[in-house]
Amino acid sequence: MKNLISVIIPVYNSEDYISVCLHSVTEQTYPHLEILVIDDGSEDNTPTLCRQIAEGDKRIKIYRQTNQGVSAARNRGIDLAEGEFLVFLDSDDMLHPRFLEKALERAVQTGADMVSGRLVKIPSEDMRTESGNCFRQFWTEPWTDIPADRILSQFHEKEELDLYTAACKLIKKALIGTLRFEEQILLGEDTLFMYQLVRKRFSLTFTGAPWYLYRMRTGSATHNWNYIKNPDPYGVHIRIRDAEYQEGRYSYAAIWERRYLLLLKEKFFHARKLGQKSVCRSLRGQARHAMKDCKFPGSMILYFLIFYCPSLFLFGRIVFRRLRKRKYVQNVLLFNRNSGKG
Repeated sequence: MKNLISVIIPVYNSEDYISVCLHSVTEQTYPHLEILVIDDGSEDNTPTLCRQIAEGDKRIKIYRQTNQGVSAARNRGIDLAEGEFLVFLDSDDMLHPRFLEKALERAVQTGADMVSGRLVKIPSEDMRTESGNCFRQFWTEPWTDIPADRILSQFHEKEELDLYTAACKLIKKALIGTLRFEEQILLGEDTLFMYQLVRKRFSLTFTGAPWYLYRMRTGSATHNWNYIKNPDPYGVHIRIRDAEYQEGRYSYAAIWERRYLLLLKEKFFHARKLGQKSVCRSLRGQARHAMKDCKFPGSMILYFLIFYCPSLFLFGRIVFRRLRKRKYVQNVLLFNRNSGKG
C-alpha cells in the first residue's frame, strides 16, 4: 500500500504503560498503518495486554523474541516493516493523535526524507494531565526545511533540533536501507544511528509542534546508575568525535569531545552530591580513558577542572556567569543611554 506507515514499538515489561501507548497509535487520524509490537521477552502482563488490544485492531502485529535489548527489537521491526515510512515509538511514550497525518502530509508536499516534530519530556506522574493539554492543541507552528547539504552542520550545531533521537520522526524506509541500530550499545544508540543517517545527507522538514510525549521515569536506562557505571556509557560521543576528526572536520570533533566531558560532568557532580563514590571513580576513569586520545587542549583543561578540581570548576562557572550577566546589564544601560531611554 502506498504511503503505508510502519510504527515500530519495542516492549519489555511495560504493563503499566503499553495500553496508553498503543491507544495513542490506534487512535491516529491517519488510518493506513501497521503497528509492529516487538515483545523483547517480557516477563509481566505485557504480552496479554498487547494481545487484548490487537484483537480489536488488525493493524497490530505482535512478535516475541528472547530478551536482547531495545536495539535488537527495533532492528527486527525494521526488517519486518512493509511501510514506505517508519516511526519509532517507545512503549511508555505517546503520540499526538494527528502526528502521522500531519507528518505524512508534509513529507508528500516536500519530498523530505524525514519529518520531525517536538519531543516533550513529561514526568511519569504528570503524563495523563499533560497529554490532555497537549492533545487538545491544534498547532500553528511554522515549518522549517533543511536541505541535504546542510543536515550535517545542523546535527552538530543545533541541539534544539533534537536530531540525536530516532523518536518523534517520520523516516523514509529507503533512507534507512541496510542501516541498523548497534545492539551492543546501552546508551547513545539513537545518537549513533542518527549520526549514521546524517552522513547519508538526507533532507529534513521540522516543526515545533508537540507531537511526541516522552515519559520520564527514574527507572529508565538513562537514570539508572548500573548503566552509568558500565564501561564508557557515552562512548558514542567519542566515536563521533573520532569520525569527524578523521574527516578533517575539527570544529565538529571539538564539539563532541566537549559534550562528552560535560555529560560525564553532570553525572559526576550528581553522584558526588549523593555520595556515590564508586560511581564517581567510574566516571573519572572513563574520562581519563577518553582523554588519553584528547584532540584539543581546551578539553584537557576542562577535564582536569571537572574531575580533579571540581570546587575550582564550580567557582569559575559562578564567576563567568556573573561577568556575563554584568556585561549584559552594561550593554542594556549603554543602549538605553544612546537611545535616550536612560
